Amino acid sequence: MSFYIEKRILDVAPRTRLAVVELEGCEIGFGHASLDEMRLRVVGRIRDDIRGSANLKSVPQIAGFDQLRSFFDTDSRHGGSSYSEDLLRRILEGRPLPVENDAADARTLLSLFYKLPVLLVDANQIRGDVGLVVGQSSREFEVLQGHEPIHTEGRLFVRDELGYFGSPMAEGKRAVVTERSTSLLLIGIFPENVGDSIVKDFIRRGGNWLESLVGGQVAQEGMVGAAEAGE
Repeated sequence: MSFYIEKRILDVAPRTRLAVVELEGCEIGFGHASLDEMRLRVVGRIRDDIRGSANLKSVPQIAGFDQLRSFFDTDSRHGGSSYSEDLLRRILEGRPLPVENDAADARTLLSLFYKLPVLLVDANQIRGDVGLVVGQSSREFEVLQGHEPIHTEGRLFVRDELGYFGSPMAEGKRAVVTERSTSLLLIGIFPENVGDSIVKDFIRRGGNWLESLVGGQVAQEGMVGAAEAGE
């Protein structure tokens, strides 16, 4: 499995990067003993960093991602918030975090920790190369129950040879992670204003957190996109 960022994106935002971690041999359960402590640490960090939901748009990571999607989505200001921004708003408004399974809950915590969109999918359901792309046609992307479908044209998606399977706005129906998943693909989307050191930290932390919560081993990992000068 190889990874890429569509040229159309790099032409206007050449420092966009993906962080990818693939794990094999996972056993996904529910309510791992470490998760409560991890949630407390992450939530405490967020409340220390951000003083109220009114300040979310001034968070550098959120501003950077909003700028990235605004290059292609002319209606991005009215097109909803990213999944990560919605999670942060829940925390700052005192609402509970979603609880799914140990793998999905780790993804939620990583998205909160880095304040950026993080995707986690069943790698066994992915076919061919994986890329961050701009939606080309005006149709709807199916998401999990409880979320409105996303119009594809001008929106950012992650796709394989079968089509779009992931979105920064909501979790897609295809390749959703369940207790039957044994191989996982973790993808973080990093806009231009986030340094490579943070991308590398995400790769390390993402692999460590998932290995501790669902077992398995990292099969491949790395950064996709141009490294900073001197790297």
